[in-house]
This record gives sequence, C-alpha cells and structure tokens, in this order.
Amino acid sequence: MQMHLEVDNSFFPHFQAMIESFVKDHKVSILNVNHDAPSAAPASVVLSSVAEVQRRALEAELQPGISSEEYEKEMEGFFRKELGITR
Repeated sequence: MQMHLEVDNSFFPHFQAMIESFVKDHKVSILNVNHDAPSAAPASVVLSSVAEVQRRALEAELQPGISSEEYEKEMEGFFRKELGITR
C-alpha cells in the first residue's frame, strides 16, 4: 500500500520521528523521498544550499543586537506583563 501525505509544518518533526521509528522497527519502508516537491514553508526560511545557509548566518551575525542588560530588562518586562511573574 502506498500513500501520499501532506503534513502540517508544525507537526512535521513529530510525524518524522514516528515514521523513523516505524522504519527502524521494519513496520514501514521509505520508497521515495521527493525533495523537489513544493514546500509550504515561506521562502524566507527555505534554504537550498550550504552557501545560502552560510550567507544568511553571516548576515544574522552582522546585525546589531541588544546588550545583555537590555535583554534582561526586556525579559523581565515580558515575564511580568505576559506571565504575571517576577524573575
């Protein structure tokens, strides 16, 4: 029996783990992996090459960030406002 499935991106890691477990237990076998199928992921997160990953990582590293103090202040505000707790 063969099936073609479309899996929601948010559930895919769980689904993939289940399938890998079934393959390991010889319950199912993978007949074909179609890497050319269109992805439902936004173009901003789809990467096609190692060079593209390296380029995007370098871009991210070069972007200005916030200081540790600013981060702590933002996180304290978030926890207080959104979760009602004090860190």
